[in-house]
Amino acid sequence: PCAGGPYDFVRRAFGNLTGVAIGWTAWLIMILAIAYMAIVVAEYLHRLGVWPEDSSNLIAVGVIALFWAVNWTGTRFSGASQILFSTAKGVILIAFVALLFAQPGRSAEPAEIQGVVGIAAFAVAMRVIINTYNGWQDAVYFSEELERPERRLPRSPATDADAIRPLWLRARHVDEARREVHAVRLELTRGRSRRWIP
Repeated sequence: PCAGGPYDFVRRAFGNLTGVAIGWTAWLIMILAIAYMAIVVAEYLHRLGVWPEDSSNLIAVGVIALFWAVNWTGTRFSGASQILFSTAKGVILIAFVALLFAQPGRSAEPAEIQGVVGIAAFAVAMRVIINTYNGWQDAVYFSEELERPERRLPRSPATDADAIRPLWLRARHVDEARREVHAVRLELTRGRSRRWIP
């Protein structure tokens, strides 16, 4: 594809006007996403007690400037920093999941939906779905920079799925075990169980 993200695909399918509209919209969304993420980082830093006396807006501008400087150094250093940050996020996520599994938890009874589900609940559900599956289209922005993208891009989702599958299966196993324990406890507390449990 020609450079420009989704612009070229939309231009070919729907014409120049729609292509220009999509191009400007994608550009604006990227700028707003950078600003949004910078504000979130600033607020998290405030909650962690880092620079509490400074304004969140000032910290957000500093975060954007820091990442601009990292990307300005060139592709080698910025690529290495991206690998470093992604590795750190993965390690923190795995540590967080391990910490949650290590905590003694209690199973709660499934909540029953009462009444009619309104548009607000539908909007929240759609947001969760979009956040889950969002990002698949971003390959169009960097696929021209890859060597043999026709081979690497299809393998990438499979590699990601293989990496996360053991964690997902472990979480499912733990959840099923907790549900079984909860069901036995309910039977015992309601006096319905006649089996002897050692």
